[in-house]
Amino acid sequence: FFLTENDRTGPLKRFTVSHRRGKKTKDWKGMLETAEGETEYLFLEPCSEEFRWVRNRAVASYSAGRVYPKAAGMIRNKNMLVFVSQTNDAIVTLDLDAMKYAVQNLHLGGSPHQLLALKDGSILVSQEDGSMPGIHIKDKDGNICTLLRGMRIRYVGDRIGGLALSPDQKRLYFSFESAGRLFELTRNDGKPIDDMKCA
Repeated sequence: FFLTENDRTGPLKRFTVSHRRGKKTKDWKGMLETAEGETEYLFLEPCSEEFRWVRNRAVASYSAGRVYPKAAGMIRNKNMLVFVSQTNDAIVTLDLDAMKYAVQNLHLGGSPHQLLALKDGSILVSQEDGSMPGIHIKDKDGNICTLLRGMRIRYVGDRIGGLALSPDQKRLYFSFESAGRLFELTRNDGKPIDDMKCA
């Protein structure tokens, strides 16, 4: 299990549950509260593209504060773990097999908040704060572009939340949290949301 703390020096945490034979449960919350296992923290090597898991929280907190402060919005796709640094307006990608990482600045003009993976390998990134919160696309080639922005005065400084896709990937749902508005977005051509590229 992986967990972000959304704190300036809060390191990303990995909890590995010890295997217990004969005990199966669907109560994940209860299992996490009572399970035996090992907790480790993410340390990004500052002078290379490598990372490692450490047991020393203080060491990992130093790394978090320097490289990925206020980690949030995590998704996992096979061997790739992706999360955002809200303070640095950046997206961090970990290759869990190769033990390599990459940091990409987003230049959104606000803090990235939530991530939503699309089938084609693109990622939707919601943005909070800033003058116009929005939803942005990081396509599979690494390009960043804007899908939409809340430009009315009622959305200034608001936060976009609840990113979700319909099962057929043709409807995107999101909300402006402070304004209390929920939206459903579809394409005029009827194609899935994940069939998009940054121009």
